Amino acid sequence: MYLFNIFRSFVPLHNPLGFGVSDLIELGLTLLALLAIFGYAWMGNWLMNFARRTAWCMLALFVLPAALRLALLPRVPPPIATTSAEFGSLLLSDTLLHRRLVNPPHPFHEFFETPLVVQTPVYRSILPIGDGLLPAAGQLLFHSNWAGILLGVGALAALSYWMLRAWITPGWALFGGVVVACAFGPLCRWTNSYWGGFIAALAGCLIVGALPRLKQNPRSAVFSLNVALLGVGLAIELLAHPSAFCLFVPILILAAILCLKRLKQFRPALLFVLLLMYGAHFLFWYGMHALGETALNAVRLYGGQDILNSGEEQTDRAVAEELSREPGKQLVFVRRGPWRVSAEWIHNGADIDASKTVWARDRGEDNNRKLLDYYRSRKAWLLEPDAIPPRLRAYTVGTLSLENVR
Repeated sequence: MYLFNIFRSFVPLHNPLGFGVSDLIELGLTLLALLAIFGYAWMGNWLMNFARRTAWCMLALFVLPAALRLALLPRVPPPIATTSAEFGSLLLSDTLLHRRLVNPPHPFHEFFETPLVVQTPVYRSILPIGDGLLPAAGQLLFHSNWAGILLGVGALAALSYWMLRAWITPGWALFGGVVVACAFGPLCRWTNSYWGGFIAALAGCLIVGALPRLKQNPRSAVFSLNVALLGVGLAIELLAHPSAFCLFVPILILAAILCLKRLKQFRPALLFVLLLMYGAHFLFWYGMHALGETALNAVRLYGGQDILNSGEEQTDRAVAEELSREPGKQLVFVRRGPWRVSAEWIHNGADIDASKTVWARDRGEDNNRKLLDYYRSRKAWLLEPDAIPPRLRAYTVGTLSLENVR
């Protein structure tokens, strides 16, 4: 299977010149070789000098992933939550913004059962508290949960450079920060979802970066700052992964001691070549998304999973846009297919009754009538996401009149 995929990658693309992927690879490697030869002579010293300016490097790396993702907004809109982990993180975020850790149970909680959420004796997400911190920060500062995710990804790139500066040379530290900014930046699922669990990576950067800096004078202000950063990292790690905290932190520290210092053995020229090759690979796929569907469709088969253009997210977005055009508050009953046992479409905020849209499980006509009586002022809908195509219909119990609106 893997051998077949390798050979398939050399099938020519559909163009009048017969210019295929193999030709593209040869041309790309040739250009990279020329850039490596001449570029290092022109930019090598400048990059090394810039890598030593810690504050400027951290600022540039903080802005880089968020700016690249925002530049794609005309073609790729902000993400829509589609998984249970994302819904759990958003519920946790909303709960924290209500200044509480749990919510009172709903009188009709059986309609709102969904993975990763407990309904009784309290209504809460079972995810660790750390998963809701970034979406909550974005909602608090910018009225957008996704803004918190962008801030987190930028902070991860900047803190990766800061962490590596304590262990290896500035050039390799900058290289590591750029790799993190690209790998977990505009094309990554971390940036294009609402799963805030990667805050554990931020805590790891603080811990591993502060440890070698504790060798400084204990009476200095810098030493006190590093102790504080170490404490913050440990606290965040405990909130992010409380069950794995005791095992994860020692392994992280041991890996840093054994592996990071060995990067000093490599020459700066190799660093420049690796940075150039990785940057070329990232810019190619970023350019395909920026240029639009025509260019992207030509190479989509060779790019693996397409995080920015998933069919499931497009269905969720279409349903959300349909409901947003309706005035007033909505009640949506979700009817899954017989082969689907999960209730991933059921997602509600910390205060269910105050939400503009309430998502509920379809429990049959008799049971649904109870919830309809409770939400008399809301317009009721029936969503069948597993139908082909998915259907959203107005729902009325009694006569069971179903008006197809989409």
